[in-house]
Order: sequence, then structure tokens, then C-alpha cells
Amino acid sequence: QSYQPFYGLGGELETGPRQERLKRNCTIVSKHFSNVTRKNQIRIVDMGCNVGYVALLLAEIFPNTVGIDINQHYVSMANALAGRANSSAKFLKVDLMSIMESGAEDLEQVDAVLLFNIVHQLIFARGLAYTRQFIHRLISRVDVVFLELANRTEYQSHPKGHLLPENPLAVLFDCVNAEVVTLVKGEGRTVCK
Repeated sequence: QSYQPFYGLGGELETGPRQERLKRNCTIVSKHFSNVTRKNQIRIVDMGCNVGYVALLLAEIFPNTVGIDINQHYVSMANALAGRANSSAKFLKVDLMSIMESGAEDLEQVDAVLLFNIVHQLIFARGLAYTRQFIHRLISRVDVVFLELANRTEYQSHPKGHLLPENPLAVLFDCVNAEVVTLVKGEGRTVCK
């Protein structure tokens, strides 16, 4: 896999095409919590963590970081990388959509949820209306949610690219009592918190 970087392996394995974007996203999370003196009390959940690059990088500062993914292979790889790096990050196989639909999630003890490189996957799997409701439910349970939003132009050749909204912020239209505090428009993707 060359798309996602592998934390701590160095060389080509750690420098996938998303590495700089993921580092930028981690910097945004770190800056948000920069005034917190006891970083070990911050609880972060990285949803759709893939092989754990973001969670492992953030665990250097925030030891209570957990990555979740539906793919057991990715979770196993992330746990192996965490063990190799002696990281406090933990990784679990979790079907995010099933948990949110059942209402069984306990997110009140979580300080931040990261949805990096996953919102468009939710749209492809369940549609824009579902994704809007999903994010609305998540934002109503967690104080801070960081979102990376794909632009439709990135997915013009993708079979489901037409499902993405013209304006990436359209995924937030159902989120009442929520405020976009930071909007970072960069190359390709928009990140908001």
C-alpha cells in the first residue's frame, strides 16, 4: 500500500502521497489543544484510521488516542506499528456506521473525533443524507469534530464521484448548534473543526 504512510518505518513506506496532508491535519488538532497543559487527559478517537498514521503521530503528544477502522487487516497493522514504536496509541476494529445507528456509542468521554479521509467514504456507502445525519449525531455527542472534506473534482473519474456535493460544506447542513471554527482550504481537501 503506497497511498497511506506507515508510521515509524521511514523511507518510501512512511512517505505516501497523503503524508504531508495528514501531518497538516495533526498540526491543526495539536494547535486546537495547545492551551491544555495536561495533554494526557485529552481523549481523541481517529475514525477510519487505516494503518494508524494520524493516531500514532498524535499519540506522541496525546497518549489517549484511539484509532478505529472496519478493516481488521489495517487494525492489526496499526497495532503492530504501535508496538514497534512503543506508542500508547490503541487500535480497534469497529464498524462505525453500525455503532452510530444502534445508539450504543459512548462518546461523551471523548474530547475530539477525527474524520480524516472518511466523510466521502460514508457518502459513497450510504449517501449524502445519511452522512449529514451521521455527522449531526456525532457533533451532538462530542465537543470537537475535525473533518476532512473531499472535493468533487478529486473524484470525477470515480464511479460514485457524482454523489459528492458541489460544495463540500454541504455535509454540515443538518448540524444545528454547531459552528465551523476553523476552515482550512488547501490543496485538494478542506479541513474544518
